[in-house]
Amino acid sequence: MIFGCKGWNDKTGYFRQDNNFIEAFLKSYGVEQFYATCFPTSVCRAVSAVRGEDNFKIKSAGGWSMQPEDYLTGFMNDPENRPAFDKIRKDPDCLVMPENQIPQYYPYALWECFKEKCTFEWGGSMEVLNLLKNEHAVAVLQKRGHAVCMVAFDESANEFIYDDPLYGFNLRVDLSMYDMEYESAMVIV
Repeated sequence: MIFGCKGWNDKTGYFRQDNNFIEAFLKSYGVEQFYATCFPTSVCRAVSAVRGEDNFKIKSAGGWSMQPEDYLTGFMNDPENRPAFDKIRKDPDCLVMPENQIPQYYPYALWECFKEKCTFEWGGSMEVLNLLKNEHAVAVLQKRGHAVCMVAFDESANEFIYDDPLYGFNLRVDLSMYDMEYESAMVIV
């Protein structure tokens, strides 16, 4: 049996980080680490997976449709928002990292951008498993620094099902490997 959030298997709500404006802009200017939006992309995927629909539509006057992960990334890295983020977490690490790479900032940013609630917590495989049982989606960081979104669990295979904004939809990781491969920071939708 597979359990998870409502839209765990709906590919229309899957977001890729390599097709958004910010990534394309950085790449076009030769920025070496242009894959910079995995966390906001994974958090946006968490929202669409919990909703069970892809209804993030941000239209501009000219008809261009901004992707929600671009909007979220822009909001988080806007210097005007720095004072609000400093109230949430202010330490030396925050000064050398882009704001969209700091998981504690997502509850504030997601609410301000989309009026969506999420929480930040620390936890491991058992916490993620329990959250999926309660139909939440969880954006997490792999130990190599890349963010993905846990959307379901396959009891028969004993595997988490996750969406990776760079490498694919409905990928899997064995329960026994989770705590070795993932950090304990969780953004829960």
